[in-house]
Amino acid sequence: MSRLQLPSGEPFATGECRCRLGEARPGERLTRLLIPIRLGEITTDAVLDTGGAYLILHPELAAEIGLSSDDGLSVERLSIRGNSHEGVLHRYPVTLPATTGDALTFDATVFVPSEWDLPTYMGWHGCLERLRIAVDPAAETLFFGAS
Repeated sequence: MSRLQLPSGEPFATGECRCRLGEARPGERLTRLLIPIRLGEITTDAVLDTGGAYLILHPELAAEIGLSSDDGLSVERLSIRGNSHEGVLHRYPVTLPATTGDALTFDATVFVPSEWDLPTYMGWHGCLERLRIAVDPAAETLFFGAS
């Protein structure tokens, strides 16, 4: 039986993984929630950002998984942390690996800025809104399922 259930008795989450609280970049004062994600054969951490948009990838990481500015959906301008960034939108399957239960793969809208010096961010719009998520910070656990 799932520890998280909807009123119907159906499980809220079908998988869970370890997450961690830490700095998004060395020297930052605030901690962020970092979750593991798999993009093709690459596993990396992403900052979970419920106030942000899209899955934002560094251009080098995007190139490693085969995304290029030539095959994107559209060119967009996005305001991130008070700065305007131009980049290309893509759709790409993202997997949340499970330490318990089942891994979950879903299609995310990915924003690849032309210049980026921040880590990978997993935002709400076009990404997290496609999932059910719950976090237990004390146990450093992310619960997830398809919405």
